[in-house]
Amino acid sequence: AGNTKSSTEMAEDVRQAVDKLCSRPGRRLVVVDGVGFPAVGSIVGLSNAELATAAKAPVVLVCPKGVGNAVDSFNLNRVFFEHYGVQVLGALFNRLPVDGYYSLDKCKESIDLYFEQYSPHHKVFGYLPELTEMVAASPAPGAEAAAAKAVGDSNTQDWGAQDERRLQSLLDAFAKHANVEQLVEQAVKSHRSGAFRLAEARQSVSRPVSKRKGAAELEAMPLAKRAVLSREEIRLRAMEGGAKSGG
Repeated sequence: AGNTKSSTEMAEDVRQAVDKLCSRPGRRLVVVDGVGFPAVGSIVGLSNAELATAAKAPVVLVCPKGVGNAVDSFNLNRVFFEHYGVQVLGALFNRLPVDGYYSLDKCKESIDLYFEQYSPHHKVFGYLPELTEMVAASPAPGAEAAAAKAVGDSNTQDWGAQDERRLQSLLDAFAKHANVEQLVEQAVKSHRSGAFRLAEARQSVSRPVSKRKGAAELEAMPLAKRAVLSREEIRLRAMEGGAKSGG
């Protein structure tokens, strides 16, 4: 545990890695794939939102199929990123069925209407259909772990013609159903506007809090350093406000 890097050091590693990718000759765009939902990594003080801040990157949310669930998911995840000052450009809606009650066309109509009325500053960059060949390629529960154990420490896997076909199918669907040109255009606008600077200003700073540090001392801290209160800070403020300690 003593050799574990701090969240600040890990964020700097991320920043340097992304900068290195961006600096390669001829490279005009770098896509950073987030892991899981926005708060993943919070346990080590480095959530996806904080990673986006370190990378100076705006965010496009990949949301589930449906209508209510799709829009609710977008708003829930959007608020987390925006709490950290990260700009959310909009959304891609993924794995929609091509027919049925929640078909792609029906969902598109309802979701487009929602964004036009209630979230016009966010863009819908596309609706991707469920690809049967990709579903067939998904491992059964437990199969992925068993395969990893069989491979051992090797990170290499055979890449065959079937994998090439699946990849091409995914690329074709993305080209047909996603507005890549608009997505890139919005990302460029965000970068040129310096929207990431707001995120940098609001980045929380990990620090130990003394048990004797009271609310008065916390109030004296610069806003940028107390944008996010720790659990101990909240407890101390509550006690000074008249709350009793205890479980």
